[in-house]
Parts: sequence; C-alpha cells; structure tokens
Amino acid sequence: MADININKFMTRFHLLERELALFDNKVDGELWWDSVRCEVCHFLYDCLTGLTYSSAHRPAARSRALGRARRTAQRWALFADAALRHRDLLVIRAPRSVVDGVRHDIVLDPITVLVAERSRVINTLPRRYHLPDGGAWAAGTVPAELDAIAAELISAYAIDPHQSAALIAHIYQLRADYAGAVRGYNVLFDRIRPKGVLMVQNGIEKALFHVANTRGIPTAEAQHGLIGFGHANYSYPRDVDYSQQTAMPSLFLTFSEFWSQAGYYPAARHAVIGTDHFGAGIEPVRTGRGTVMVIAADIYNDELLALTRDLAAHLPGRRIVYKLHPNQGAQEADICAAFADLPHVEVGTAGTPAVRLMDDVTHLVAIQSTVVYEALQSGRRIVIVPRHDYHIHSDLFGLPSVSLAGDGPAMAAALDIPANGAPGPTFFERFDPKRARAVLTSLIAHGS
Repeated sequence: MADININKFMTRFHLLERELALFDNKVDGELWWDSVRCEVCHFLYDCLTGLTYSSAHRPAARSRALGRARRTAQRWALFADAALRHRDLLVIRAPRSVVDGVRHDIVLDPITVLVAERSRVINTLPRRYHLPDGGAWAAGTVPAELDAIAAELISAYAIDPHQSAALIAHIYQLRADYAGAVRGYNVLFDRIRPKGVLMVQNGIEKALFHVANTRGIPTAEAQHGLIGFGHANYSYPRDVDYSQQTAMPSLFLTFSEFWSQAGYYPAARHAVIGTDHFGAGIEPVRTGRGTVMVIAADIYNDELLALTRDLAAHLPGRRIVYKLHPNQGAQEADICAAFADLPHVEVGTAGTPAVRLMDDVTHLVAIQSTVVYEALQSGRRIVIVPRHDYHIHSDLFGLPSVSLAGDGPAMAAALDIPANGAPGPTFFERFDPKRARAVLTSLIAHGS
C-alpha cells in the first residue's frame, strides 16, 4: 500500500472539480455530480493507496429473504402508524453504540429528547427498513460525456487507465442506487408528511436532502464525528456556487466552531450546539504513564493489530486497550483471539464508546479518529501513526502533546513521555439544550 497525503489529494480533487465544472454539469436537467462525488473520491484514493473506503472495493452485503421480509414489514408498520398519528419532525437515528444491551445514538438522543412529542423516529440500525431494498429500479442517468470525465479523473492521478472502466461502472451503479433512494424517499415523505427532518449520518444521504429540498422541507444534519478537509463528505471547493445544488442540508449542527472551519461543507447554515458525549465525562489524568489506547479501524486493522503486538513487546508493564471501531463488531471474536496470548492487551468492544474506557488512559495511538480530539482536549498525550490518511490530523501537528511515531521503538519512546494532564484546545463544547431546541423549533416552523 502507498501512503498518499490526503490533504494534497483533496486539493487536487477540488481543482479537478472546478476545472471540469462538475458542479454545473447536468443530465436531463439535473445536477448529478454531488450524488456520486464522495464515492468517486474514495474510489480514486483507494486506487492509489490500496485502502477500501469505496463501496466498489468492498464485498457486497448479502440480502436474505428473511431480512427483506422483516424490513418490508417494518416499513409498512411505519406507514400504518403514520396514517394514524402525525408528527412534525422526522428523526432518522443511527444507534451504533450499545450500553447494557440498549442501542444509543450518542449524537441524536440528547437532541431528540427535546422535541420528542413532535418527533417520528426511524432507526437505521439494526435494520435500515425505511427504504425498499435496491435492485428493482431503472438504471440511473449519467451524462453523455461520462467516459471523458472518468478518463480525466483517472489520468490526473496517474492511475492505471484500466480502472476507468471500473469507475464508470461504479458511477452507473451509484446513480441507479440514488434514483432508487429518491423514489423511496418520495414515498416515505408522501406517507409521513414531515415539516422538518433531523438526522445524523456521514454525508451520504444525498437522496434524502434532494427530495426534502425539492418539496421545501428543511433538514438538519447533526455532526456525526470527525470531519474536515480530508473527508470527502465534508470537503468541498470554496469558490463554487452551490445555490442550485439540491443535495445539501438546510442546517448543519456542529460540536464547536472548530469543525465548521476545519473543512468546507456548504450547508445553507451552520449552528454550534455542542455535545455531552464527545470530549465530556472523561476523568482527569491521574498519572503520567497509564494505560495506552490504540484506536482501531477496519481498513487499517491488520497493520494496527501487528503494531499493537509489537508495542506490547516493547511495553510489557503497560496496560494496552485495543479499541475497536463501531463497524468492527463482526471482527471482534477474531481480534480477541489474536491478543489472547497477551494478558496486558485488552480489546475495547465495537459497541462501547471510547470515552467510557478512557479514565485510566494517558496516551492514545491512532492513524486518524475523532477520539484523538477527545483525548487531546482532556489532557492525554497523542501518538499519530504516520500511515495512510494520517494528514487528516495535520491541524494538530506541532502541538506539544502530539507526537508522530511509525514503529515500535519510536512509539515506545513517545509513550514514555508522561502526560501532564493539562487540558488541550476545546474541540467539543458542552451541549446547549436551549440553543438546540431553538434551532429545531425554528426549523419546523419554516417547514410549516
């Protein structure tokens, strides 16, 4: 795998978007580029790095008949209930964290409780049931010049020209999926008749935003975690007119002003409401050299697992927590088995938020993660592994509590520097329920 500076890659991507006028490009009168741009960006980056951000480079999820039947039944039950009880606000919840067997959406739950009496909640986990399964829709439309656009993108990054055909096929599939989602959201909105939408996701619900905007229904998207210049979902060229784009939220709710400045996300409006999950509830540092937490992720798991084993050999007296990403639940048993011979290495489960395991942690190791900012704000020392897209954290390079270390010995040396416990910059303001209620009330009022 090659290491590609994600910030330089993204700068080039923005330049190509401007040079090719992709945000102005239409097919059948529709601005189409924003419906595929994130996946196209990931596809190109994967080709250069060998990572698997793009769905084109991941195995397709299998759809079983029983699962389809359950999702269909839940969707019709939703429609039936909507016919009996109207609610002004549609809340699309992503409960990825599990505490004591109960699923939580760590971002939306504190907001939703403020307007519970006006809300209809759809949970996208464990089943994403509110839209029909794909596969039955007509192919999505693409511009006549798609071959030339794909060739330009592939050539600009000096990627093997044979990948152009794969990129074109992927765009066709993305457009078909988008067309299906647009049809599904039109049916959903016809049945539920919301005056506003509140949701949390990672920048990919373009069909939802499009349908809501074309119907004049305001949408509020809550920040889900780490965003910034290197994240295609939230990184757009600044000198482009987005006034005609339909796939952006009306309102973007952030944890602090820092996140609105870290990248450029052209939502109609940004508002800071804070969070009581990220960066909050972590005990002060009690010792200079305590537990080491390694932040895992599925796309880097093999490398970080090997690095953690090497680190365990260099630090036999330090407790190490290998904290799994929320999407690593299926890998959990195998990862636990891989560390079974190392009693001082523990695995933090996929469903447990990192903050719940942070009290004894003094040092955090990661390639890139939201938890880096949480740990830094609470006085922990950070060790960044200079691999893959670690430049996402370039805004932290040079801070006295941040080190870069690429192998076991260098990392052991960095982890031997004691944490002083001094609070770092504020990346996460405390949740402001009064402000959150006000912006949501205003949102619904504008949709009336």
